[in-house]
Amino acid sequence: MRIRAVLLFLIAGLVIAGPARAQGIEFPVPLGCPPAEDVRLGPEEEKTWNDCEKWAWSCISKGLEVNFFEKKCLVPRSDDANKLRKRYRYAPFHDPDQYASYNTLSKNFIFTILSNHEYAGAIPAMGIRLVGAYFDGTVNLENVTTDKNLVLDQSIFKNGLRLTNFKGERNLSLDGSNVRGRIYLQRASIGGTLFMDEGVYDLLDAADARFGGSIDGPGSIFNAPIRLDRVRVEGKVSLIRSRLTELTAFDTTIGSKLEMRFAHVRGRIDLTGTTINGDLRLQRLEFGRRRSDGGSVTCDWNLEDPTRQNAKDKFFLSPDRPEFEGQNEIYEAIIKNAVLERPVGVSGDQPCFNPPDTDAERFRSIQHEVLLRDMKIGGALCAIDLTGEITSSKDGSSATEDNLKLISLDGTEARTAIFRWRETESRTLWQAVHFKVKNLFIGLGTSPRRHFFDNLEIGNVSFLKPVPQEREQQELLEDSRNFLCEVPSGPESQYKPDAPETHDRIIAFFNDKANESQSAQPFAEIVKRLDSSGAASIRLKVAFSDFKHRSLCQSSDFFRRLEAERVERLDEMPRKMFNVARSLISQSRTDPVDEARRIGLDIACRPMLAAYKFSVSYGYEPLNILYIIVFFVMLFWGLLQLDEPLAGAFDGRPPRLGLLYAIDMFNPFAQVRISRQHADWTPRKRWLQVYLRFHRFVGFVLCLLLALGIYSAGTGVNL
Repeated sequence: MRIRAVLLFLIAGLVIAGPARAQGIEFPVPLGCPPAEDVRLGPEEEKTWNDCEKWAWSCISKGLEVNFFEKKCLVPRSDDANKLRKRYRYAPFHDPDQYASYNTLSKNFIFTILSNHEYAGAIPAMGIRLVGAYFDGTVNLENVTTDKNLVLDQSIFKNGLRLTNFKGERNLSLDGSNVRGRIYLQRASIGGTLFMDEGVYDLLDAADARFGGSIDGPGSIFNAPIRLDRVRVEGKVSLIRSRLTELTAFDTTIGSKLEMRFAHVRGRIDLTGTTINGDLRLQRLEFGRRRSDGGSVTCDWNLEDPTRQNAKDKFFLSPDRPEFEGQNEIYEAIIKNAVLERPVGVSGDQPCFNPPDTDAERFRSIQHEVLLRDMKIGGALCAIDLTGEITSSKDGSSATEDNLKLISLDGTEARTAIFRWRETESRTLWQAVHFKVKNLFIGLGTSPRRHFFDNLEIGNVSFLKPVPQEREQQELLEDSRNFLCEVPSGPESQYKPDAPETHDRIIAFFNDKANESQSAQPFAEIVKRLDSSGAASIRLKVAFSDFKHRSLCQSSDFFRRLEAERVERLDEMPRKMFNVARSLISQSRTDPVDEARRIGLDIACRPMLAAYKFSVSYGYEPLNILYIIVFFVMLFWGLLQLDEPLAGAFDGRPPRLGLLYAIDMFNPFAQVRISRQHADWTPRKRWLQVYLRFHRFVGFVLCLLLALGIYSAGTGVNL
């Protein structure tokens, strides 16, 4: 019987011409599993296992990789094994049900060989390595403990996996697999890495799980949320170029970095409370197309990768890849299985839904936001060219209303933060309140159209220039692991901190209507950082004072509305004033007498505010000296009131010396005194004459210090 089965298998292989080809895409021809040789099975398994399970176990027990597409047992990581993986990388997504009769393993197969001591003890060090297996039922490995590698690559799962409380000392790999339904990893403990490269998955729930290695899922599709709440990952989390629906990670700890460059998110990201010891890399993170089908809002990803230049860096299901050229029918069939008909059987976990006739009331509305709140980032936060824009059509155009609602950094701490924006119509609100960063690199070429910054704490600050066109093309090649996070120095990449152009751009950033907080604190923090290094100019300080006290002299409706008009040119002032006055008169909402009184107060307030503003612009040391001078003048004036009055007038001298005399005697420069006659007058009491000498000496010293302080503040020279 065994010889006959072998002959039938060989004849079938000769009759069939070979794998199906489609100009760069190859699909295997489904074949039955060959008979198992030299395999020992228990009575129950001998009776219940199918041919594929018996054959697979014969390969596993020999330490070989089981390739169901070619029905071969191969040396793991050999050239032959790697070539077959690459050749059939699209097979799990193109008509996967055709393998149901040829590659099927029962849902209990893996559980049996891991939990049965006889089988588990016979598994070699290479572990279980299956490629192209087909699982019709839910693979349940709850509460299983194993010290073996578990590799289930390029496999087809029709009803998900249950790995709750699973404990594995080695790796778990689902690379290139097509997993429908939920993957449960709650409270799982994996000593190695979870591999999910270039596969298609629905819901991944790994709450409270522990990973001794990393979570590696670049270039994959996740049709439903990824939940990493309270997870601890000793290594990194890589989702480069992946297509995500939602990513949540509350109070999670990542030992290395979280990398999401060139990823596409069609829903939201929420990393509230997460600690990342390395970098959080969000370079050119994009958000999927939003469209309207049949009146129901749906969402989709941009699979085209329109900005990528290098084929090897393209998303593995991008229609721009060379192997899909001229294969529209095959590509559409793959996308239908991988995206358009997903997720299935994940009720309640679908923030995006298809098809258009789905009842919208059954699903919660999708939220478009990125929440990076209360995080601790030990490395760099790279938010580069992150616009929040959601394209709304196949041609890549976008409508004004299609954007994220919010990108929030409230309460987050980072060692380094790199913010660079590109031109966009996106109305996404950038919000950073109580944000703390040691080294801030911020782009001044383009700013977001809406931002709300307040209570920032900054150690050092640098200002980035727009990227030149030639460098832009180099960046698209993505040939660096620290892609865009290595900020170059020098005048070609950064604005000089003491340059007038830099200060003009800083002033424009805070005075722009995009600044919705209108808080002076972030502006003050920037001025403080620049002033500590001697790079803050008088113009910058005056602009900051003007910004800080802009509402002090606006008690009247007239001046408040005039300020709201934001008059840019002096010749426009009369026309604006006339329009504001006419508008107030026509509305007649305020008492004219009361409004006139407040206008008078505002007019009187403005010169005093201007004097204060310009004195502060020279630094707080000169201002403090002015306060001391005022104190001594007022003190001497008060003491003069205790002097004996002079009977009658003598040479124009009043009976009692007053405030003007106290001011002139404090002034050591006779040329600018109020009255030169004051130099000839002295108090009548002896002790006041002694105090006069002290008053003059203090005046000389303080006026000299005031002059030096103003010079030092104005020139930046420390004396």
